Amino acid sequence: MAYKTAPVMVTQDIHEQTGNSTYILREGTQLVEPGKSKNWLGASSWKEERDFIGANVFYPGYGADIRKELFKSEALRSAVREYAQAEYESYTGPPKSRPTLTVLKKKTWTKVHSEINNLIADMSNLKTLKFMEFAVNNILARMYHQGIHIRESEIIELKKWARKGESEQLSMIFLPSHKSHVDYLVISYVLYRLGIALPHITAGNNLDLPLVGPILRQCGAFFIRRGGWSDTPLYTTLVREYVDLLLHRGHNIEVFIEGTRSRTGKLLAPRFGILKMIQESVLFGRAKDCIIVPLSIGYDNVVETSTYASELLGAEKTPESLAGVASASRVLGLKLGRIDIRFAKPYLLSEFIKREVMTERRPNFNPAENAEHRQLLLQSFGFQVLGNINAASVVMPTALVGTVLLTLRGNGVGREELIRRVEWLRREIVAKGGTVADFGGMATGSVVDRALSVIRDYIGEQKGLLEKVYYAIKPFELSLYRNNVINIFISEAILTVSMLLTINSIRIRIKPDLLDDVSFLSQLLKGEFIYQPGKIENTVRDTLNYLEDKGVVAVERSGVADELSGTVSLAKEEVKNGRETYDLFCFLLWPFVEAYWVATVGLFTLVHDGGGYSDWVDEGTLMARLQMFGKTLYHEGDLATMEAYNKETLKNALARLQEMGVIVGRKAPEARVQATPTPAPPPVNLTMAPNALSPGKRSPQPPAPPKVLAHNFFSLHPDYIPPVGFIEQPQGQLWDLVERIGRYRREGKQRRDNMTVSNRVLKLTRLAAEWKPARKSLLERLQASKEERVEASRDREYEMEMEESEAVERLMMGGASSAKL
Repeated sequence: MAYKTAPVMVTQDIHEQTGNSTYILREGTQLVEPGKSKNWLGASSWKEERDFIGANVFYPGYGADIRKELFKSEALRSAVREYAQAEYESYTGPPKSRPTLTVLKKKTWTKVHSEINNLIADMSNLKTLKFMEFAVNNILARMYHQGIHIRESEIIELKKWARKGESEQLSMIFLPSHKSHVDYLVISYVLYRLGIALPHITAGNNLDLPLVGPILRQCGAFFIRRGGWSDTPLYTTLVREYVDLLLHRGHNIEVFIEGTRSRTGKLLAPRFGILKMIQESVLFGRAKDCIIVPLSIGYDNVVETSTYASELLGAEKTPESLAGVASASRVLGLKLGRIDIRFAKPYLLSEFIKREVMTERRPNFNPAENAEHRQLLLQSFGFQVLGNINAASVVMPTALVGTVLLTLRGNGVGREELIRRVEWLRREIVAKGGTVADFGGMATGSVVDRALSVIRDYIGEQKGLLEKVYYAIKPFELSLYRNNVINIFISEAILTVSMLLTINSIRIRIKPDLLDDVSFLSQLLKGEFIYQPGKIENTVRDTLNYLEDKGVVAVERSGVADELSGTVSLAKEEVKNGRETYDLFCFLLWPFVEAYWVATVGLFTLVHDGGGYSDWVDEGTLMARLQMFGKTLYHEGDLATMEAYNKETLKNALARLQEMGVIVGRKAPEARVQATPTPAPPPVNLTMAPNALSPGKRSPQPPAPPKVLAHNFFSLHPDYIPPVGFIEQPQGQLWDLVERIGRYRREGKQRRDNMTVSNRVLKLTRLAAEWKPARKSLLERLQASKEERVEASRDREYEMEMEESEAVERLMMGGASSAKL
């Protein structure tokens, strides 16, 4: 098989972008920087592979050096002593069998040695890197045949910061978006071609597979336990010391800030584990500084799209395995289009901390001394990075096509109309400050045709008509691409959906009516989107001005100083055009509104038969009920899209309802909850939230509320338990919330709000409460529990080591214990 070079394309920034020049490196060509004679994207021969920018890696003995440094850590030694002491004091067995503190320390060091081997990257073998470069070249060349696209200006800026990091021994912290397992390969491959030291990649230990894990480890991956481990001080200390060591040595680190792959196409809320360690290392002076590099990775076609769709619609997640990796080889022959990588402007973490401390409004803000302030700083840091990623993100041609197809009222669209709408959408994204993938001078029609070919499995083509008509045959899969666009127009989407209830009125009062609706929706959905900080009034004003300029709405101002004292209505031209633009914005948000409505109505499944009481239901059962309830409503015609029972969105909805106090969570079920006997207080006020959507110059979202801990069981809060007879006569705070959310649902045949429909829907919640998922076969249960069994076996191995140690001591002591043994 001939060796093929993956086409890395540093393409020209055109179409109202920045005007920077771009180059294209295709198969068999070299990219040369002006004024230089050598290939500047990476080593021109294998002899130059150590000639990269950054701290030294890939030398014999690298892993041994890291282990030696970790074993010298005083913090780790102290944690070992404390762990052994705790084990010694908590021993409850026979006194004669009690292990000595010295033995326990040795056992603890044995455990730490094993944990270090399971944790650290071992970038010692250059031959492995050579093999992986060859393999990744071929993988990317086959899968993404239209190349990897990068801006020249961003390459120059990145290499400038890399040289700064090398000269000052500062780590570069790469913080990418995470849509696919391909991300790992792409980032390392591009950095290798750019001649920048490969990063140490944070990965979950579920990827530490036989055969595959050691190769990934030798290419920079270090594996941490999945799930919470903050309650295990010894392991936490080990990971923190390892991160500190990497920062101290100036090694680059790659962290996926979302913690897991986004299966919906939009950014997930940040995970703060490793990010917290990096921030505190700089904050407390354990590392002098580091360089933050947010980046976005965009795909024409995400290879896991079909798998994501199955998981979100209720299928069990398939654990990573060697068999899964092998079966993925079938995708290598696919032609999945292009990849676009965009690097946000790097910055020093210390500079971010200084800026936040200076601009924080609360008195005596001191994150170095105050744990609460430190948490606020961390949340601000996380959302700042997400905002950087969003700002750098590229809207791919497939996202443009997918968005158009999913925002139509009709069954399909002709080719010429599709091209017109894609061109309009592209212009609007650029006008809003977004970035669209470089078309390279191609006509929009050609771009659309290429996009259609890349996502052909999700789009149907009706032939035998006067013109080709395209329609979505897999709308759920297409939603992953549409969701790349929504954050650009989130303000417009929320405002237009807020107008929905009174859209047929001649005029809507901006204040308080429209303002209250916008505040309610933005606060309800704040777990889904990244908002800009600032006053809600400013956002409503700016969004109305934008929509007025586009001819979507007509604003009649009262003439007083308050700009929000007027009224708004649909512009006559927009009505004449069939509400085309207005509908597009609404269609972007409606699937999320529908899902939150399903989640809220679905809480009636927690109500005990007849009302007045709420049962405790485990999280898995509740999610299964909600999905089956939503699926039934979809097939009965009450919901317009399968996204309304998307597992990820329903999960976010439950978390938000818990924050609002509608449901409460416990680690274990308790006694049945009784409804509040006295008149309940008004519902949580979502209408006058101070920070909702307005743009600003600080972090892209105000610090989020403390994260709600995961619970195993849920029940309704007493104030939200409906009274007896709620099915025949819907009432109570929970029903009021259902109706409030329902006001913003998609209009049309799926929107049926009369009493008969309400009673029927509530009766369905009783059926959902009694519904039991089909019992899995033995094989399915064994496969589903594979990860748990592997983890349990590791714990058992350690227990057996301890038991063996105790047995040896008993044998040495003799006596009754030995006889018994």
